[in-house]
Amino acid sequence: PALAAAAADALTPICRPMWWLDPSDPETFDVDDQFAIGEDVIVAPVVIKGARRRRVYLTVGEWSEWSEEGGSEDGSGGNSRFRGPSWITVDAPLAKLPIFIKVA
Repeated sequence: PALAAAAADALTPICRPMWWLDPSDPETFDVDDQFAIGEDVIVAPVVIKGARRRRVYLTVGEWSEWSEEGGSEDGSGGNSRFRGPSWITVDAPLAKLPIFIKVA
């Protein structure tokens, strides 16, 4: 509810293109197969049939891959952290949607 209310107040979309996170980063303008939810979540669905890995672009900051198992307050489940801006390659089996949470 807080994300929706903030988006409504600011007249901004909840789901945003990557360039919305950092309009000064030219790399973000070419990323068309992943998106942001608010300012601190990146979702990178697999869009190539049969793919089990994919490249993900992370904007500036520290990011942690979200895990269903949880295990930590930020939802990272103790997973690896990544420093952006950078391209990374992650496993993306059918049962797992690559989601990254910005570390506060």
